[in-house]
Amino acid sequence: MSRLETILRVMIVLIAITLLGNGFLWGFTLNNLETYSITTEGALGLNMIKSNISSGQFSAFIFLVMYTWRRGFWFYPAIILVVSYLIPRIVSLFVDGSHPTILIGIALEAFVAIVLVALWRMESAE
Repeated sequence: MSRLETILRVMIVLIAITLLGNGFLWGFTLNNLETYSITTEGALGLNMIKSNISSGQFSAFIFLVMYTWRRGFWFYPAIILVVSYLIPRIVSLFVDGSHPTILIGIALEAFVAIVLVALWRMESAE
């Protein structure tokens, strides 16, 4: 494994760990609701927000770590999950408007997708 490949894999794992932390924040606290200007009424709304957002972040963590660790097949779940976050965020940017946090999300998700593809191509070249 080349030094560049190792650096890229470490970067993906660090991003995955961030997703794990955010998954816990979304799933088990109410801190992120205020941070992202989300309001809801009642248990149903809270449950839907907590479960729908945290489950995606937990899944992204698992798939990214599995790809960096095991390679091969795990590329497909990882890239599908990253792109499934990226596409709606880009559409929302044009439909709903912009905010610095949205642009950071798009940049980070695009970066992860690019790094995953680069790693996959390095793996295929071996």
